[in-house]
Amino acid sequence: MEIPVYRHDYGACPYLPDRNWVTQFFQTSDMPEALYESLLNVGWRRSSNIFYLNDCENCKECIPIRVDADNFKASKSQRKCLNKNADIRIEREPATFRQQDFELFKKYDESWHDSKHNVDEESYRQMNVESPLCTEVMRYFIADELVGLSWIDVLPNAISSVYFSFDPDFSERSLGVFSMLKEIELCRDLGKRWLQVGFYIKGCKKMNYKSKYKPYQLLIDNEWVDPVS
Repeated sequence: MEIPVYRHDYGACPYLPDRNWVTQFFQTSDMPEALYESLLNVGWRRSSNIFYLNDCENCKECIPIRVDADNFKASKSQRKCLNKNADIRIEREPATFRQQDFELFKKYDESWHDSKHNVDEESYRQMNVESPLCTEVMRYFIADELVGLSWIDVLPNAISSVYFSFDPDFSERSLGVFSMLKEIELCRDLGKRWLQVGFYIKGCKKMNYKSKYKPYQLLIDNEWVDPVS
């Protein structure tokens, strides 16, 4: 059965000024993990059950990036982050709905992103629980307090990092850095070489931090290449 692919102009780009965000996309509730991995390797990503490929006119700044978990070496600051958060306990299971997860996600969305809309349970479930893939959640605890949530897609040769949220009250912990390091560690534990981390955008600070996790590769013209030093 063929799945129709559409094209949509979302208007202003969320990452770079004076640009429009345009994608090709399709929607499905059933996606084999191996097929999604092949789609990642030509630039597709997913949000909920929507799979999209950026197709912006005269712009190629959203470059897929993946971290080589097998050969990753933590920097001095990354090692400090690991040490600072050595008291954090992580639980991992298939993505499910928990009220405490929803409350933390809502707090993060409203505080950290200065969200102007109220996240309700239905939209939360659609975004983070209902998945056409083998999606798992990693819960980060300090003692018994939930402080962070990672959603990941587990694929044949990689883990795809979907989203991370944390309690803004613990922002001094650098939990975003910590979660990336623990996802790289999980890749090694599960025998997955690559951590797929979405897009690297050189001109956008909230997206170009991903190049700090080395070594990594960029997808250029549908071919994974090492960055030019």
